[in-house]
Amino acid sequence: MAAPGATYRIQFNSDFTLRDARRLVPYLRDLGITHLYASPVLTSRQGSTHGYDVADPATVDREIGSEEEWAALADELREAGLSVMLDIVPNHMAASIENPWWRDVLARGQESEYARYFDIDWDAKGGKVLLPVLGESTEDALAAGSFRIEGEGEAARLCYFATELPLAAGSFEGGEVTAEVLERQHYRLEHWESGAQRLNYRRFFDITELVSLREEDPEVFARAHERVLAMMRNQRISALRVDHIDGLRDPADYLWRLQARSSEAGGGGESFYVLIEKILAPDEELPAEWPVAGTTGYDFLNLVNGLYIDPDGLERLDALYREVTGQEAPFEKVAREAKLQVMRDSFAGEMESLAGELVLLAAAEGVMLTLEEARGAIEQVTAGMPVYRTYTNGAAVSERDVAVVERAFEGVEDGAVAGFLRRVLLLDREDVPAGWLRFVMRWQQFTGPIMAKGVEDTAFYRYNRLLSANEVGGEPGSPLTTVERLHASLANRRLLTMNAATTHDTKRSEDARARLNVLSEITERWAACVRGWRGRAERAGTGIEANDAYALYQLLYAAWPLDGPDQTFRERMHGVLEKSLREAKRRTSWGQVDEGYEGDAHGHLDESLDDEAFCREMEALVEETGVSAAVNSLSQLVIKLTAPGVPDTYQGCELWENSLVDPDNRRPVDFDARMRMLNGLSERVDAAELLRNWQDGRIKAYVTRRGLEARARYAAAFALGGYLPLVTEGEDAGRVVAFARVEGAQWLITVAPRLTWGVSGGEWPLGEAWGDTAILLPDYAPDEWRDVLTGAEVDGSQPRLRVADVLRDLPVALLTCDR
Repeated sequence: MAAPGATYRIQFNSDFTLRDARRLVPYLRDLGITHLYASPVLTSRQGSTHGYDVADPATVDREIGSEEEWAALADELREAGLSVMLDIVPNHMAASIENPWWRDVLARGQESEYARYFDIDWDAKGGKVLLPVLGESTEDALAAGSFRIEGEGEAARLCYFATELPLAAGSFEGGEVTAEVLERQHYRLEHWESGAQRLNYRRFFDITELVSLREEDPEVFARAHERVLAMMRNQRISALRVDHIDGLRDPADYLWRLQARSSEAGGGGESFYVLIEKILAPDEELPAEWPVAGTTGYDFLNLVNGLYIDPDGLERLDALYREVTGQEAPFEKVAREAKLQVMRDSFAGEMESLAGELVLLAAAEGVMLTLEEARGAIEQVTAGMPVYRTYTNGAAVSERDVAVVERAFEGVEDGAVAGFLRRVLLLDREDVPAGWLRFVMRWQQFTGPIMAKGVEDTAFYRYNRLLSANEVGGEPGSPLTTVERLHASLANRRLLTMNAATTHDTKRSEDARARLNVLSEITERWAACVRGWRGRAERAGTGIEANDAYALYQLLYAAWPLDGPDQTFRERMHGVLEKSLREAKRRTSWGQVDEGYEGDAHGHLDESLDDEAFCREMEALVEETGVSAAVNSLSQLVIKLTAPGVPDTYQGCELWENSLVDPDNRRPVDFDARMRMLNGLSERVDAAELLRNWQDGRIKAYVTRRGLEARARYAAAFALGGYLPLVTEGEDAGRVVAFARVEGAQWLITVAPRLTWGVSGGEWPLGEAWGDTAILLPDYAPDEWRDVLTGAEVDGSQPRLRVADVLRDLPVALLTCDR
């Protein structure tokens, strides 16, 4: 199948359906999109806003549309020259009776044909599935009459408030629900908090409502992918995005099977375009042997974001953060402590199981370990993992995985326990016991959730120096990207991987990060604001901790509407604040809500938004930095559009979109306004008028459209061409990124500024503001250039391009030699 040229991510749910998407087809075509990048469309739990809680993989979700409407959308896209890239969820399904497979397992236990479909330890809990669904003990629930039976015969259900569960055949004959009735079921009910620590089924991260699948079983793979493969055969989809690849037991094996079946369904012979959601550490590379086009782009997002953080300013922000909050610990320490905490609090059951298995493996080798010793060693090594996981799947451990394991052991106290664990994880024995490999593969499925929940969903909410750096796959402790590092990374980047700037999982949108990054250039101005706000809050006796308040000020600044805050903004920020506080897991959490502290924090938010002085100061700050933030956004946009990879636009982000963490970034998008806007953009527009009215976002949409047009017109340069870094010189040489994509006679040069406060002090960095800064061209480069954004001609006959000439009308440029 042909690779996408440009994708547009759509989040389907009951508020945006397949029928709604059909209205967008002409708009997406005119914008320059080749593939509608669809969130999961198979049947999910009722009311799902995201589709990742699949309940039936055999049908299209009726809440978003019918099978006929899905076919109609695919056909309409194909007629317009577009196709579909579909997001699929192989790792897990909904642990709900809405899921017929799970319902059958709960009703029939190990006799169910689906018993082996799910990753359940049937040897534990007396051969039952432990369900942590109660708000009280079983005894108290029985005494209070909290259980009831509804329905009759095979339709009879055991109900506990809103929770409904099937009953085993013959287990209930009328009368009251008793302990004996509960004992006859194929599941064991426990309190939600204590039971979650003793689960005997693998979850998606720590979400008990999502149960993991055993995709390594050929029958499970076939049943779970049957509908998706049919879509390929019917030409409804031509590309796949695979969710959470690291959750699978053997990702490499899964991907080879998926590629084989997908290629067969697509007509055979040609490989299918597959992207995977894989969080790469800053120095980690995707395994070269995996049959995929690349990742969903978090690596690109963080690489490019780091360009716009001023190194000197980051040091000053570090000092301010310590002054205001008293937080001295480096991010690495914060992250390690957070990983240890989630292992002990949220994954105690998984830890207990792994530790017990290690004790048995050790005993077989004559090494006597206690359960506590084994648990401690596993905790310390897992906390030291520099990446999500390793990928050992046979008797040999790759050099890459050996290096990862050795790094994980750095700082771990040497001794018999650690020594044995190291031997097991490295399969360091001539005749490797089957139990060793089984332990390693189970541990590999454990380390990813710890990284995700410990770092992304805990440490990222505790370490608040500069929130633009706290992004999935990022390194908040060292987020900087030099121009040299950018060039080196892009030169080695896969041509068909994804270039993303915003996703449904990002904690801040591309425009919110672009605005936050300006703070690294105006540190004195920011420090004065923060000190003033904190001083007033302390005098008023607010109960919010300084670290949480510092994060809140950044969130307000990042999302502050250009036309000022309203009630909707206030409600959004309350939602974001609640999530931030609970994810940090310090003063409150999802499991143990501290209503008093949360009340203090929400009170501080309301007091700030009700304070005229605070609002004036925030509005002034947003206005002063607005142009610089817009330049950052446009700059990262042109890099996304032209760097090696396939550019993705997250729904609505063709205009300014300063959204925050989900569900804030899944709010309804005003597509009618976007369609009207695109229709009003002529092929050539008045650049000065776009800049004067930059707040309406048309300038971003215009650059997006023209950039995607260039990708289509110079397709060879992007699909096959090399990446040529261009050297800059002059006083502000370090504030310009320039590179060329070249294939034969096709040339396209990208010019993207950075850290422009030092060039223009918050004004548009145009023309002579760039002084003597220039871009050097190789001797064999063309000597006449045209900016595809403005149509302006640029003289390149001197083997150097003056940035003042290139950025004369707009703050970014895309140059071609095609006149």
